[in-house]
Amino acid sequence: MILGVALGIVMMLVSRAASRLVTPGDPVRGFLVVLLIMLGEFLVAAGALLAYYLSARGALSAFGIALVAAFLGSLVTEAVRTSRVSASRTSA
Repeated sequence: MILGVALGIVMMLVSRAASRLVTPGDPVRGFLVVLLIMLGEFLVAAGALLAYYLSARGALSAFGIALVAAFLGSLVTEAVRTSRVSASRTSA
């Protein structure tokens, strides 16, 4: 279960770093890089799930739930943090 949480958090950090590659100067290139990184993350997660399925089927559900929960939890936390920064800059 700890491995699932760790992998989910690492995937979120990689996604966060990848999103910084999208710039107004060349948004298409940035989106393509992010797309490739997200595809790589998907393949890593699918590979990890397959490895758990083949080696420890009893732990598969706990690992999968921890992986998804950690990734989504990190994503929501980052979205809330980012939205607060953007909201404070707007004039009402």
